[in-house]
Amino acid sequence: MLLLGATGAVANLQQTSWGLKDPDSYLQSRLVCEQKLVDLRWSFQHWPAHNRHPKPTHNPTASAAQIRAAVLRNLKQEVYLQQQKSWYFSAAVVQAEWQRIQAASQMPKRLQQYMAALGHDEQQILACLVRPALVAQHFSAVGDPDALLGLDWRQLQRHPIQQGSTLPAPRIPSPRTRHTTIWDGNHMIIWGGYWQDFFDQYALRSGALYDPVLDQWQFTSSANAPEGRFQHSAVWTGQEMIVWGGLNDFVHGELNSGGRYNPTTGMWQATASGISEPRYLHTAVWSGTEMIIWGGYLPSGQGDGQAYDPSSNQWRDLSLLNAPTPNAGHAAIWTGSEMLLWGGGNARYKPDLDQWTAITGVNAPAGHAYPHMVWTGSFMVVWGGRLSSTTGIDTGGIYVASHDAWISTSQDQALSGRYAAAHTWTGSELFLWGGVGDGQLMSDGSLFNPNNNSWHAVAADNAPPPSQGLSAVWTGERVVVWGAAIRDGQSYDPSTDQWHDMYGNFIFDADFE
Repeated sequence: MLLLGATGAVANLQQTSWGLKDPDSYLQSRLVCEQKLVDLRWSFQHWPAHNRHPKPTHNPTASAAQIRAAVLRNLKQEVYLQQQKSWYFSAAVVQAEWQRIQAASQMPKRLQQYMAALGHDEQQILACLVRPALVAQHFSAVGDPDALLGLDWRQLQRHPIQQGSTLPAPRIPSPRTRHTTIWDGNHMIIWGGYWQDFFDQYALRSGALYDPVLDQWQFTSSANAPEGRFQHSAVWTGQEMIVWGGLNDFVHGELNSGGRYNPTTGMWQATASGISEPRYLHTAVWSGTEMIIWGGYLPSGQGDGQAYDPSSNQWRDLSLLNAPTPNAGHAAIWTGSEMLLWGGGNARYKPDLDQWTAITGVNAPAGHAYPHMVWTGSFMVVWGGRLSSTTGIDTGGIYVASHDAWISTSQDQALSGRYAAAHTWTGSELFLWGGVGDGQLMSDGSLFNPNNNSWHAVAADNAPPPSQGLSAVWTGERVVVWGAAIRDGQSYDPSTDQWHDMYGNFIFDADFE
């Protein structure tokens, strides 16, 4: 079926890939290329090096039967959107989306790998990569998963689409702060958080996955998701994001619950309740076998620590022998063998021995709350923090855990003091942007290289507005910054010192559940 005025590629796609004269043959073709994409994404999926078991060759939650079910679900999603919304993903619409992706991809190098996996065949790329992602994006925002049960994917209709026909702008997550953000190797996953408008304030129960390769958002399912919350914690295990604790209200809203989200299946399951009181503003790290939490505010004061094992869905208490005084507002990182705490109750914890030891204070930076902290693979870098409710500090340190020793970070060309800045480790440098300092929101940033103890400024052109409470992840190509005032997100490429806009043609999600 030809489209009037369509290009040869678009017309050919409409005829060959979507004539549906042989649905079984088409389905088989989709399954073959979907397997290629599943394998490619699994190769990129982040598997913590300290996990108990090595990374499996294939995704354990993507068997042939599961891949078939996922493809059929996507086809039914398109049927639903046709029947319930009268939205038709015409060849021209899909082609236009592909052109947008190529221009807007935040990971252009990886996009080339996607194209190579599909043989640089435009028909496969459009039918197996672009169309399914576009369908899933729109369905995740407006669709009813339960309504798919009674649908037959063979009900897909192919009608001539008038020139100029368009889909509605896709929805993106509602603005928020105090949310959690993790990078799973393929997506930035944000969940929960807090937002306030002129009428009310909200503890959000929503989340979304941002795919920087396709520059697209998809919403996480709300089925079996934990209740809305903010100032909670989240860790990545290699297969799941585990969220726990937090607040669902500013007045006695502490939570003692959580959930486990698998981005491959899109499904949630509950965690067992903790064995201590509910808490918020605690820290959490993934040890390879357990999520270890420490500190935070409880209804009765400040919390100590517990560890959660998802394989048994059970909790255990951490030893308090030689443990630091429980506190909140500190930071925690995992080194591969132990948890390091700084910013109050400065200590290191070895879970295999259930043993605490102190971190030396000799030549250490000021141990103020809310420091920016990363693990480089060899040492811990700490910088900044809160001196008062409006003032940040401008000092830091490099902690060599193997020698229990500190090296002060250089002050030459360092950022002005701040806290609550977006920060992440790029593989070679600590990235920092924004935050609060001197009683105002900051609108600058810098990169710190601990190997030569030096700073260099991040470009200001096209940079995010002054902000606090942002989240940042490193994708391997760019830093993605999102949250608060940066409603559509921006990415930063350290190799070119340039900022890039993320998807800008959108409608904000209005669900403040």
